[in-house]
Amino acid sequence: MKHPHGLLCQVFISHAWAEGIFELDDLVRRGWPRLQFLHSLYCCLLANPQNSDISALLNVPPMESPFAKAMQAASHVLVIPNKSIGIYTRLWCVYEAYLGTRWNKTCIMPARPHTATQCGTITRTAVAPIAAGLLLGLLWWALLSREEVRDGFFLMVTTTMLACASGTGLCFLASIILKLCGCEWQRHYRSVRMGHALLLFLCTVSLFPWLRFKPTFSHAFDHFQHYFLPIVLCLFNLLRVAQLNQHQLELKELSRQASHLECTTVADATCSDPLDEQRIRAAILGFEDDIDITIRVLMQAGAYNDWLRSAYEAGVDIRGFGTSDLIVKTSLAASMWALAALHSLGLRSCAGPCRSTDKAWMDVSVGLCAAVAIILPATAFVLERYGPERAVFAVRVWTMSAMIALGAPVFVGIEDHLSLVTALHHSTQLPEECPAPLLRSMVMWFRPATALLATGVAVLGPAKACRV
Repeated sequence: MKHPHGLLCQVFISHAWAEGIFELDDLVRRGWPRLQFLHSLYCCLLANPQNSDISALLNVPPMESPFAKAMQAASHVLVIPNKSIGIYTRLWCVYEAYLGTRWNKTCIMPARPHTATQCGTITRTAVAPIAAGLLLGLLWWALLSREEVRDGFFLMVTTTMLACASGTGLCFLASIILKLCGCEWQRHYRSVRMGHALLLFLCTVSLFPWLRFKPTFSHAFDHFQHYFLPIVLCLFNLLRVAQLNQHQLELKELSRQASHLECTTVADATCSDPLDEQRIRAAILGFEDDIDITIRVLMQAGAYNDWLRSAYEAGVDIRGFGTSDLIVKTSLAASMWALAALHSLGLRSCAGPCRSTDKAWMDVSVGLCAAVAIILPATAFVLERYGPERAVFAVRVWTMSAMIALGAPVFVGIEDHLSLVTALHHSTQLPEECPAPLLRSMVMWFRPATALLATGVAVLGPAKACRV
């Protein structure tokens, strides 16, 4: 044996012995709490001497069984559903749910989608629109190589870019309104995702033709905006599609796994050994309703702890609140904050005509956005140690605030920039001046305030944030 003296149990595997070994391996890997740097697990299939008479190990009160001793040492309980039977029709699994609740363990369930499923979805909704858009855009770019042809297409290119910007803003705003109005998200998910996928295609189509027009700007920031705006529109829609894909795939996987936990009540659970059944039922006597609630919370949230239970009993929608592939979602949120920092930096580096106080506040904007992008992954890792819902809530807050902090100033500046490009196309000379007051305010005040507010709410957590 590699470890003859054993290892400290960090994750307890609760399963019903009804799954195949490959299915068990796949579910353990997809349900493993990756951000916690846990390495050792207890699985009765491997830990108990299955080839010998194990009745001596189990012929004891349930609290003195190997299962109870291993779970007491573990920090997490990983519940493994299977396609054959509901695991909570097995009385030993019910007892493990009882111990997990009593000892305040973090109970989790696999909800991370298969890698192949993720790749297939991102190929259909992101890679294909980008590839088709770039191909058409390059053909359009080649068509605009002659100046006389380029002048005839100027209005079409600028109109397309305006449609990209307006459509992106409206699509994102519509998703927020639907969420705030309490509409059934699943019913509108496909429409919102399709809208961003079509906008991603449209943005990539217009990217190269837009860059064919190179007006002579008098202000350095206008040069920056001319190249930054079409790229950030493409990236915004790409990140939004990736976020919606990940969220939907997780909810579908969670729903599929939860369907394998279905049981009317733990009172119907059975045990193959009558003596074990008698001992376990005596141990959980009076707690059957609590265990039923534990299972329902686990099915809905993908995890169980005291806060998730209290939120469930208060009528809060906790779907997916206990489990999430935070590595993917944290990367998406950090990328958006990095783009916001880049936009603020572009404005700061080109702020020659602006007042010195404006430049100082632009420095603050750059610093705060960059700081959030850098500390976000580490903070999510720390918060998950206090419960999965803390990290999931924080990443959701940071993602939504990043899209607002990035999108609002960019959309404010697009109309002014398109007007400027149109004026310069007609040979109108404009003096060098500081960017528009509204754009400066959005970058200097709105964006840093959003970063601070989002960080404060994320660190407070859902319980304290709701009370505040």
